[in-house]
Amino acid sequence: MDPAVFEKLGAAVSDPEIQKKISAIISGDGTGMTSKPDAPCPPPSPPPSPPSTIKNGRALLLALKPYMDEKRCEKIDRILSAMKLAEFAGMFKNMM
Repeated sequence: MDPAVFEKLGAAVSDPEIQKKISAIISGDGTGMTSKPDAPCPPPSPPPSPPSTIKNGRALLLALKPYMDEKRCEKIDRILSAMKLAEFAGMFKNMM
């Protein structure tokens, strides 16, 4: 590197004004002053429950069905019937 760059860098770092700015950046808040943080963020919402996820998946498949060819519609019908069977199996599992 050019020695002039080191001289300019040394002069900039020795300036008290720049040292204050550097310490402000290092402190993390950008101002160099410590202040109380704003109100904490609310906790994230819990993930959707499995039944609502299943309903959304079923609704999505039904919404896509008119735009699919016949072969894919048959696959969607099989998926929907498998989803119903899995739902019933879950109900019976809870009974036992």
